[in-house]
Amino acid sequence: QVTISSVQYIGRELQLAANLFVAAGASCTLPRNLIVSSVQASINGTIYGVQRLIMYNRSNVAIGKACIFGAGPNEISLKMLSIDDGSTLWLGRDSQLEAENITIGSPSSPQVATLMLDGTNTVRANLTNIGHAGLIAGSGRGWIAGRGQGLMQASQESGGGSHGGIGQGQA
Repeated sequence: QVTISSVQYIGRELQLAANLFVAAGASCTLPRNLIVSSVQASINGTIYGVQRLIMYNRSNVAIGKACIFGAGPNEISLKMLSIDDGSTLWLGRDSQLEAENITIGSPSSPQVATLMLDGTNTVRANLTNIGHAGLIAGSGRGWIAGRGQGLMQASQESGGGSHGGIGQGQA
């Protein structure tokens, strides 16, 4: 188990096999390629340098409201995010995830890989791949007038639902 107050790592890739906790107000500079395997991580501080996050082997990473990945507050900006092999990435309320490529689950692993969204979140990607064992799940905060059509319904005009059901653009 590793608790971070302030750490800097210089290099191209880090394969993390220890639990990681970054407290609010703490900072951590990591290489651009971060690979996590069998890791429990809670990130509430500031992370710098990571461009590609690869999660596998039942890793669980919770990103809190104060987390920054080289973007603004509550913003996670990556080139690539891969969640596979029974792993879960939890995004806190009011988070924004932006990536060029997001992959959740793969054809080669039967274990469910999950992107868990808590409350109102925004996810943007140029390319999203959801494998047969991939899941995007959410815990909504109830329907709000003007913010969706209700449970399991959404439309392009309204900005999506709020019950953790079908989101904007999903079928």
